[in-house]
Amino acid sequence: DDDDPRRRQPRAFGQHPVDAGDADVVDAHDLVAHDVGGDGGFFGHRQVGGAGRGDGDGVGDLARPNLGVAPAELSKLKGKVRHFFHLAAIYDLKADAESQIAANIDGTRNVVEFAKAVDAGHLHHVSSIAAAGLYEGVFREDMFDEAENYDHPYFNTKHESEKIVRRESKVPW
Repeated sequence: DDDDPRRRQPRAFGQHPVDAGDADVVDAHDLVAHDVGGDGGFFGHRQVGGAGRGDGDGVGDLARPNLGVAPAELSKLKGKVRHFFHLAAIYDLKADAESQIAANIDGTRNVVEFAKAVDAGHLHHVSSIAAAGLYEGVFREDMFDEAENYDHPYFNTKHESEKIVRRESKVPW
């Protein structure tokens, strides 16, 4: 049924599926990081053989290097992650600046480092138009440097997190 919202999968970055809530869009070699309640944690989801969220579920911490994943687990994951989807962030314009910096900037930097540590094939960073600040008019993905008026903590942290991916990631994005 075309009216079923589960059939309308969000798409980004060349039509790669990014909906962490639907086990069908992630396969055995993909990881998804998304917010699990605004406390800085993330839910790491690895679908195994269509089993959905059972085998491979885990919780990490955006505030910790390598997302708090133990070295032994990093070793197991190295070279086995084809796609790493980063959806974790604070999306609240009213959140305090410190929380937004911790999640959106420091968290993104930790995600970038984790993706490198596991030698991910591709990092999918789900951005926001807020990275453009208050730019007026059409803002395309190739216009990152044209962003303006992003003094508000939310706009600033979204801009800076995107900059981290663009300039610091050693993993293709």
